Amino acid sequence: MPRTQVTCTCGWVFFVSADNAGGSTKCPSCQKVLHVRSSTTRRTVRPRSSIAKLIPSIGLAAGVLVIAAVAVVFVTRGGKSGGDEKPKPESAPSARWADRDRIEEPTSRERRDASIPKKPVKDDDVPRDRQPDPIKEAVDYHRLIDLTVYQLNAAGLVSELFRHRGQKEKRRSMESKMETLLQQLQAALEQVAARGERHFLNEYFRLGDRAVHVEGSDLKDDFPEASAKVLASVLAGLTADTFTQCQVLRKGERVMLLMYWKWIPKEVRDILACADLDVAVVEERPEPAPVSAKLPADLLDRVRKKLAEVHPYYLLLLAREERERVQALLKSGEGSPDDASFLRGRVLVEFAAAVDAQLADLDARIERSREAALKVERKDLIHFKNGTRRECRIIEETAETLKVEVKIGAGSGTVTYRLEEIERIERGGGIGIEFPDRLAKAGNDVKSLETLLEWCDKSRLKDQAEHVALRVIRLDPAHAAARTHLGYARDSEGFWLREEDIQAKDGKFYYEGKWLTLVELERRLAAQGLVKGEDGLWYAKARWNYTLDNLYGDLAKVEISYQSGGILDQLEVKSESVFDTERRTWVKRDKTYVIGRFLGGYGMEPLTTSGRTEYRSRSGTVSLTIRAPGPIHSCRVMATAQVTQAGALITARAYSDAAERSVVLYSLASVGTANSYRDVTAAVRGRDFIVLEADVRSGWSANSNGHAMFLPCTRQTVGVLSVTGEILKPAENINRILTKGKK
Repeated sequence: MPRTQVTCTCGWVFFVSADNAGGSTKCPSCQKVLHVRSSTTRRTVRPRSSIAKLIPSIGLAAGVLVIAAVAVVFVTRGGKSGGDEKPKPESAPSARWADRDRIEEPTSRERRDASIPKKPVKDDDVPRDRQPDPIKEAVDYHRLIDLTVYQLNAAGLVSELFRHRGQKEKRRSMESKMETLLQQLQAALEQVAARGERHFLNEYFRLGDRAVHVEGSDLKDDFPEASAKVLASVLAGLTADTFTQCQVLRKGERVMLLMYWKWIPKEVRDILACADLDVAVVEERPEPAPVSAKLPADLLDRVRKKLAEVHPYYLLLLAREERERVQALLKSGEGSPDDASFLRGRVLVEFAAAVDAQLADLDARIERSREAALKVERKDLIHFKNGTRRECRIIEETAETLKVEVKIGAGSGTVTYRLEEIERIERGGGIGIEFPDRLAKAGNDVKSLETLLEWCDKSRLKDQAEHVALRVIRLDPAHAAARTHLGYARDSEGFWLREEDIQAKDGKFYYEGKWLTLVELERRLAAQGLVKGEDGLWYAKARWNYTLDNLYGDLAKVEISYQSGGILDQLEVKSESVFDTERRTWVKRDKTYVIGRFLGGYGMEPLTTSGRTEYRSRSGTVSLTIRAPGPIHSCRVMATAQVTQAGALITARAYSDAAERSVVLYSLASVGTANSYRDVTAAVRGRDFIVLEADVRSGWSANSNGHAMFLPCTRQTVGVLSVTGEILKPAENINRILTKGKK
């Protein structure tokens, strides 16, 4: 079927059926409604007739006048005579084809020309090299997907290189480029899916991934320079037809990325140039021109055998172009290597797997319905004198009345009949008791099963009717009555789909008893308090609290690291009177007591002031790492600090990545205590851990005996450190609905 190329103002190029000429269509990228201009006419540039034909042979005088007129024209037209003028060169065929149907407002001249009747140009009159090839366009989308994945992998590795180098602005710019590439990849995949094709993708770099292992070398945040050198070496050594193995940390799990570089395109080299890297120029290897040759006989036999095995209805699993292509190849027996790959991959693998999946689903449903269909409860069947009958269970019978239990809706109730209304009663029988025998008698004959299905509907045997209908479509997949009974509806291609499949095909999702579009579903989820993550998945918020009572209890829940700091004892010197046995008198002596613990600079040093000895900690830095049970959505922190003597300074901050952003909890430089909550969400959102870092400076000024402590406590202290907030837990049911709808 001829198709028309449409170019949107957003830059997206796609094709529509030629039958839509003069109508409107919607751009699959920006959803803008576009007018499709007719492609059945085209304008040509006609050369004007030669002036030389106007020169009459009427004598020398008239000839001189005409020659003079020609000379004037020659001078005014810049030396070009009308007879020698050539038509304006047209653009390349591909450019002419793209420009012919470009969506734009018609000019006044075009409107005037459109009113003049012209001879229509048939599609067959257009040269073949100017007609869009749908198969070639599909291959171009596959190439676009591969190219986008190359750029994503390169951009992800370069972004990690910037992270280890500490180049924040460059990293943000590269992540922005990755976001654009991900949107481009999704759009290309949708185009391929719209053509009824598939493109198999290996795992690729995504936003939020953290590289932890590349080509046999670990990447550690504690050694950024070494990690940056490893990444730079790997990126600079990229060559065509090679693989790069990379492990990334994605939502707390390690994921292996196997990056295949078929070639190193210019776009990848531009990305590497942002990191001052350069690789050998390896352009894409041109695909060999398709050469028609005899296709392998065994391949054609296998395809014919597979098509003969399946019901013709299942051929609708292939797109119309694919069905026509298969028939043409089987008829001619000739094709290119690409045609052979198409038969092996699309027909013998993908199509065969799709048919097997359809049959396996039907077999599973038949097996599940069998038990309910054959489980028949014995009931009493009452035949009334008016010709009707009723299936029920007799509860009580008297000389004049009959009390029975009947099914009413989802429940049951009792009804009393007069015996004079009843003709006869079949006890312990019922309509359903006949079903197993009728089913065995019908066997696998479609006509007999049709009759049995009608009997089940008439007898109101719902479970039995479903089982029979499933058996019918297992034998005849295109059976309309059985499909309709099971709730199927036929699509435009003639394929029967269930309601959920039809709605999903239209981009709708079933949630809380309603079919919703993606926008409606996301609005409802947001109103219910769910959060959409950067990875596109939905999460439910859950409360999270962490409390550290003191430094004497169990510290297994917190990771403490020191930079010239540690857990120290808080000392106090007291003067006491003791009896000196040698002098036989009472004397005063200083005694040191441990009154608590705190985090501070490593070691204690004594200070003697006015004859009194005191102890203070040296300067140092300590940090605590607190793990969250999931990605953090919001967080508030309270960490106690105390300055006991002037001349000390303690600064505490919270972060997950110090190179990106941190929030200062407090900076205490005077005598006092800091123990208030501070919101640190901006520094830790999306991460699953928090780092609290305290820089303790005791006696930081000259001639100062200042003393500062981080998390000071005693054995009786409760809640010296508290973290409260919300974490995100994957909403598995919601993500399953969205994933099923996209498929």
